[in-house]
Amino acid sequence: MTLPRLLLPILAVAALAPAQDAALAVPAGAFRVKLLAPLNTEFSRRGDVVAAEVVEPSQMKGGILTGEVQEVKAGGGPGKVSSIEFEIQTLHVAGKAAAVTAALTEIRNSRGQAGTDEEGAALESGGGALSAVGSKITGVLSRGPGPVHLAAKAANLYFAAGSELVFQAQARRGK
Repeated sequence: MTLPRLLLPILAVAALAPAQDAALAVPAGAFRVKLLAPLNTEFSRRGDVVAAEVVEPSQMKGGILTGEVQEVKAGGGPGKVSSIEFEIQTLHVAGKAAAVTAALTEIRNSRGQAGTDEEGAALESGGGALSAVGSKITGVLSRGPGPVHLAAKAANLYFAAGSELVFQAQARRGK
């Protein structure tokens, strides 16, 4: 992986930064997004930017959801749990930005496999393997708006650029 590729999400966010004060109406509902850069326990660090391009809803297509990595733990060996926690905070669309809250409802690696990372490690809840209904994760990864916690029994947890996530998002109230 080259340094310029790692800088892509940071540069994308920096280009959008002056628009922070512009108002944006955020439709409540499902947002299907694709990661713009890898998210993993080997290279991601607390404070890193998480950036994903909006695929749906159509009126937000091409927008960028951004957030921040809050915690990273590499398992370091077989049978050990690796985890990464991040929170989506802002939606940027057409020169405007809005604070958002988001709950993860679905995740697919860059090959379209639901509930597993790039190496095939099954995501887990606190009590074992994730339960899924069809391709939808049933609320185990994120119990509501706020930080998303991904975990798997693996030396490292890895989602490549292009991995697809679905969030239930809405405009952040208060603050």
